[in-house]
Amino acid sequence: MKKTTSVLSVGVLTATMALTGCGIVEDAIGERVGEGVGDAIEGQLESAIESETGGEVDLNFDGSGAELPSSFPDGVPVPEGLILSSVGTEDGWNLSMQLESRDAFDATIAELEAQGYTLEEELDQPAMTLRTFTNGEYDVSLGLISDESGEEDIALATVIVTPVASE
Repeated sequence: MKKTTSVLSVGVLTATMALTGCGIVEDAIGERVGEGVGDAIEGQLESAIESETGGEVDLNFDGSGAELPSSFPDGVPVPEGLILSSVGTEDGWNLSMQLESRDAFDATIAELEAQGYTLEEELDQPAMTLRTFTNGEYDVSLGLISDESGEEDIALATVIVTPVASE
């Protein structure tokens, strides 16, 4: 039951962060209640998710950036960009990020390959790219949603890192 709740909480968090990346949540909070209440909402959401997952959560609605969870594994590359949210639990880590362009995503893939990670799965769609790598210790999934219209050069990325289950 706890794992199902954790997955649900992370799913809700990811959806919230995707909306934040688009500015919808930030605009709604800013227009209606001001910064002080926005910070309070952020804190309440962090507390609620932490109590459900038993993990460490950092949300960012104001554009200042969240931090990597203190338990995030050393040596696992992270794309260069603004961390919108981070979650660290005993089951793994989840980052939602805003990247300046696809280049940061591609650089992270190159770094994983240089470190000996093996590509396990890939999916390419017009505005979405998914890659899953493993090195025997961690599985690393990278997801990228980008604007294919050429009007904006901003991409939203998700990084999910989970320990490889011992057999």
